[in-house]
Amino acid sequence: MELVNLLLRSFFLAILLSNVTAHLSRQRREITHSEDCPTPMTKGTTPNLEHIFVGRCLEFQQIHSSRYNCPGARVNCSDAWLKFKEAVVGQDPCNINDNAYDELLDLIPIEFADDMTLFWSGTNKLAHGYAAASPTTSTLEDSMLGYMVNGLNWCSSEGSDEYSSDPCPDQEPDSCTHTSTGVFWASVSTMLAKQASGIAIVMVNGSSPWPAFYNGSFFAKYELPNLDPDKVTNVRIIVAHNIGGPINEQCGRGSVKTMQELTAARGLAYTCEGTPRDVQSFQCVENAGHAECQPRTDATGGIVREGKMRKRIRTQTEPASSIS
Repeated sequence: MELVNLLLRSFFLAILLSNVTAHLSRQRREITHSEDCPTPMTKGTTPNLEHIFVGRCLEFQQIHSSRYNCPGARVNCSDAWLKFKEAVVGQDPCNINDNAYDELLDLIPIEFADDMTLFWSGTNKLAHGYAAASPTTSTLEDSMLGYMVNGLNWCSSEGSDEYSSDPCPDQEPDSCTHTSTGVFWASVSTMLAKQASGIAIVMVNGSSPWPAFYNGSFFAKYELPNLDPDKVTNVRIIVAHNIGGPINEQCGRGSVKTMQELTAARGLAYTCEGTPRDVQSFQCVENAGHAECQPRTDATGGIVREGKMRKRIRTQTEPASSIS
């Protein structure tokens, strides 16, 4: 029986790794290129932005869309590009209108199924890997809009009908508050939150030296305030920790407690847990040799189903809308 359990565990990890690998091949991530194949880097508008945008638009609809994250009707990618470009060109690159992308968002809405929306803050790689392993969980970057511009950069040049080729200004709270990219991600983050229904997951980083939840994050500014208590039945807060730690933030303490209080104040039910088993299983794909990823055995060599990590997780799980 123990041998069967070990074989089943190995099979599960193999399937998980296969799913993750397939999904990551579709994600727009930073890639280390060899010196023989250099990639031009720029702080300005991404070169060939129109071709990339239209190409991803076509690719998403042809290859990557599913019943979970495709728009309700087929999108004309040339029309989408014009709405995207006309939203900001010619404007002050630090003073883009909050509603600049409304026509594009009307053309390509985000419409996920119940229990599907995953928000993340400080957990980019883990959240997207976790979503990759579950066909019924999706991040903003898995939506059509997010997919088309993920990893790209663009900015306007005042008085010009083209994007700027100069370095794009960084968004600053005092001097440059509304950049082309900043307004875009704020708009789609708001849309993502408004459409969420059923169980909404938010994954934050409990091992970072920085607060897991802070007022300047996209989740705090645009997503949490726009979750609809009439549509969202539960906010599942996951405080993820690195395999091996450290554990700097936990449920009911520090900035996570603040997030719980703000969630409850909006009339939203929630649960909070630290590194649940489904998340840890994904982490163990890349850390298979770590002690926390090994089957635990008792004195007779039998596998212990409830190990040390699982016990720690259960003590951090809280009932809905409870503040400790």
